[in-house]
Amino acid sequence: GTSIGLFTTDDYISAFDTTIFNAVGAMEIGLDFEEDSPVNIGALVAQRYGEKAMEWLDNQIVNGDGTTEPQGILNASGTTTVSSTNGASGPPTVDDYEGLMFGINKEYRTAADKARTVFIGNDTVYKRARAISVGSSDARRVFGMEVNAHGDYNLLGHSYKVQNDVGNANIAFANLRYYRMYRRLGLNVRVETGGSTLALKNQKLIVVRMRWGGQLELGGAAAKITDAQS
Repeated sequence: GTSIGLFTTDDYISAFDTTIFNAVGAMEIGLDFEEDSPVNIGALVAQRYGEKAMEWLDNQIVNGDGTTEPQGILNASGTTTVSSTNGASGPPTVDDYEGLMFGINKEYRTAADKARTVFIGNDTVYKRARAISVGSSDARRVFGMEVNAHGDYNLLGHSYKVQNDVGNANIAFANLRYYRMYRRLGLNVRVETGGSTLALKNQKLIVVRMRWGGQLELGGAAAKITDAQS
């Protein structure tokens, strides 16, 4: 007999309020060149565009500005910003990575999500993390020197994902389960051979297009450092 109190559903519906962006590429190919080639140039171009599309999506998840492209983790609102111990002059410290790890709430660091809760940065930043020594007179590495330790891309029990378009100053720690990407159109390939311009140049035009949107569903699922060693 008691009415249920009202509560907000803003966080629930935010995932559906996502702007969709176009990504387009095009290339003109000479028909004589294609005919004389020993390989299927058209199929090869489409394959390479597919690989470039995957690279672009990988970049957007981290770096997307959210204005002209999907929103990346580093530009998401509501994330926790952690200050690095030594700033741009470096070097990085263990406390920097502990600060990132504990910069997201405990509910986003559950055992079930461990495989999806990761550090993100470029390869140089990972190398610097692995190079943190035990002490000024002890060259042993804090994060271990066992066989293939550096090649495992792992810190503090979590995977380290490399995205080399991320600048040296930026490092993130995020639960990727809360990053959403929406595909409205997969990689669509169209070939045009008509029109006076293409006919006179004896060329065909390959146009590839896809439509994606993306954003971090909850800001609390990610923490970032923006003043790491330059």
